[in-house]
Amino acid sequence: MDQLTIAGEQRVLPDPPMPAATPVYDVVLVTWLLTALSTLCLALVMTGSSLPAYVFVACWIPFTVYHARGLTKALFKSPTIWAYPVLALISTLWSQAAAGTFRGAIELAVTFAFAIIAALYLPPRKLISATLCGLSVVAVVALSVRGFVVDPLTGSVDFVGPFQSKNQLAFFIALLWLTSLAILVDARQHWLFRSLGALSFIASGPLLILARSATSDVTSVAALLVLLINLGFSRLTRTARAIAAFAVTVILLPGIVLLAMLGSELQQDSLALLGKDTTLTGRTVLWERAFELIPEHPWLGQGYHGFWREGYIEAESLWEMFGVHGGFHFHDTLIETTIETGYVGAAILVFFVLSVAFHTLSWSWREKSAEASYFFAIVFLLLVRALVEVDIPSEFSLATFVIVIAAQYSFTYTARSAPVPAAPLRSGNATPQTIEQRDQRGRDHLLGTNSR
Repeated sequence: MDQLTIAGEQRVLPDPPMPAATPVYDVVLVTWLLTALSTLCLALVMTGSSLPAYVFVACWIPFTVYHARGLTKALFKSPTIWAYPVLALISTLWSQAAAGTFRGAIELAVTFAFAIIAALYLPPRKLISATLCGLSVVAVVALSVRGFVVDPLTGSVDFVGPFQSKNQLAFFIALLWLTSLAILVDARQHWLFRSLGALSFIASGPLLILARSATSDVTSVAALLVLLINLGFSRLTRTARAIAAFAVTVILLPGIVLLAMLGSELQQDSLALLGKDTTLTGRTVLWERAFELIPEHPWLGQGYHGFWREGYIEAESLWEMFGVHGGFHFHDTLIETTIETGYVGAAILVFFVLSVAFHTLSWSWREKSAEASYFFAIVFLLLVRALVEVDIPSEFSLATFVIVIAAQYSFTYTARSAPVPAAPLRSGNATPQTIEQRDQRGRDHLLGTNSR
């Protein structure tokens, strides 16, 4: 501190304000690269190797440590996101596989944390382009590794690439298809990414057919339609939205009544068209057994990752029934969650997913942007898949990574009346802020930093 003598009296002057810290590297570029690499690694985790998970963690740790000061508060500004990981960690107390539960819960929390960090430092448009690049590499790897497996139930030979099942391959291709469309309909994306998006969009359809997953075929097309319809709907006036909603209701209502009248006959025809039997390839058998097991631990379940373990007779009997050993799940997200963390965990997960769906929809209608509609379509895709698959909440899972990113974006952009705090315009040389500038101000607000 400096001293100033006034009329013989010494006064201590305060230190001048410190200049804003200037990053020694391009934060957005580094985060973009980390997100693209994370997309690739989290997809390759499903090959059964642990190496991609180690790479995922190793890449994010230095970035997190470097920005630890700004991230301390920002990571926990949306407590809704952390409710399930916290419950998973607490379930170690009653799990019969405490070590596995504790490890899985920590890994789940790590996945959540890195997803939030990606959303904090990367604008939505740039994150979508990073996801496209990562998924495009996944598609190339899938085609270069000609892996096939025999389905123990149907006896069919399925192309799986480097993954362990055709459903995993189909899910990543479905994400690629949806991401490509989001890039194509966004005129503000760089022409290089739009070119890659066009190639990926064209290639995704045949790749999805090659995967031969009826579930992914139907849900993918539905998600594409949701993205396009919601984007168009968001750009209508309120009056036009009301008219469109009424028209859609009038058109769909007779169809719903007809479907209800046809009942079981239509169900049989639909299953035949999708190549499924009445058990949905054994899924109904799994669900019946799950409904028998849930009452044994109804409220808190058997602990996160506490059911599918070696030596547990219930898991062993189901493995033997379906000709597998290790892993596996109940092919329904809500059932799987209830088995592991009970009605409490299921309620927390349902509240989280529906909150993200509501906030992404609200964000898309406010911003009228392709990226907001993309994240709403992602949530829709995962919601529909939850009826027959278990994509979330899983550690080192691309689905978990993406939905947490969607949650962070949507909670942030809908927490204020405007997406981000805007600086007041000064007369004379006033210039309106671009979306990118407002995005940066919003991240500065969350992280407690100043980029100016």
